[in-house]
Amino acid sequence: MIVLMSDPRQIQVKLSAEAFEAIERECRRTGMTKIELLSRVVTWYARQDDVIRGAVVGTLPASIAPDVARVLLEKLAEGKKRAS
Repeated sequence: MIVLMSDPRQIQVKLSAEAFEAIERECRRTGMTKIELLSRVVTWYARQDDVIRGAVVGTLPASIAPDVARVLLEKLAEGKKRAS
């Protein structure tokens, strides 16, 4: 569940117990606050193209998912080669 707060840039998110525990673990590991961690994740998501966002939220048609996965892996590999 997402609740809009008085400031339209703020939201309250209700998480499953599993998701909350995963966020808690990551915050302990990185020393980040929950707000900082989630803000970074949402900012990263917002900067992605439609294909990445579709893959993340599971809205890509199943018929193209294998092709998308292959292309994404190729792009990741190219990025690693450039960084080397």
